[in-house]
Amino acid sequence: MTQTQSKSTQLGPLALTSLLGLSLCFPSAFVLADETSSVRRTNTVRAIQTAEPAVVNIEGNKPSNPAMADSQQVNGMGAGVIIDARGYILTNQHVVQDVGRIEITLHDGTRHIGRLIARDADTDLALVKINSKTPLPVIRCGTSSDLMRGERVIAIGNPFGYHNTVTEGIVSALHRDIPVNGTQNYPDLIQTDASINPGNSGGPLLNADGEMIGINAAVRIGAQGIGFAIPVDKATEIAADMIAQHRRGSFESSVSVSTKYSEGAAYVEVVRASGS
Repeated sequence: MTQTQSKSTQLGPLALTSLLGLSLCFPSAFVLADETSSVRRTNTVRAIQTAEPAVVNIEGNKPSNPAMADSQQVNGMGAGVIIDARGYILTNQHVVQDVGRIEITLHDGTRHIGRLIARDADTDLALVKINSKTPLPVIRCGTSSDLMRGERVIAIGNPFGYHNTVTEGIVSALHRDIPVNGTQNYPDLIQTDASINPGNSGGPLLNADGEMIGINAAVRIGAQGIGFAIPVDKATEIAADMIAQHRRGSFESSVSVSTKYSEGAAYVEVVRASGS
């Protein structure tokens, strides 16, 4: 009997300590909830929350070798941004090139079939249209004219099918002229060390305010932290012209494009849609 009481005496304080710990833990969590949220909601978080409703995922089947009629179909993946509430989406030309059926997934998970409206192989930009019964959220555009090296930037995309993936880095350099193959260059690109992978193409490069300052397009072969984006000033100028011509019904969107991307180490590889 004495032994039993002794054990109770020893266990009691331990149990009490555990209960006391719980009583101290829960109230502090409630008291600090608002403060913790405000601390954790950094500029990066706010920028992402501002922009991501206007970022879409793009998927579709494309031939592994477009030159062969019986080529095996692979799943293509990329991203895009809504630039007009009527359903106009800006992306890279190589994301939708040779894609038979363009499937668009909005941030809220709803899916649409997209229609290729226009494309420009020289700048690697394309315009896709979806039909929506309600106005869509539109990306906020900044300017690429005053970018600074070292400025924080954020990339959003669909790498390897991982929807709405976010990476962060800085502006590494400006006005880069990048060889894509033996005959074509992409001029005046933004260089960034924000991670860009297959499937990031067409997604936005954002500044710290959540404004789009570029369209992610390419990555250096065999290197890490060397990616490139098309400046937003150029991209929006071309996109506005595409929309205007489409509204007038005069844009020829069926122009054949046969751009090939080098896989040699001497060139930059356009971030193609990933195959699976």
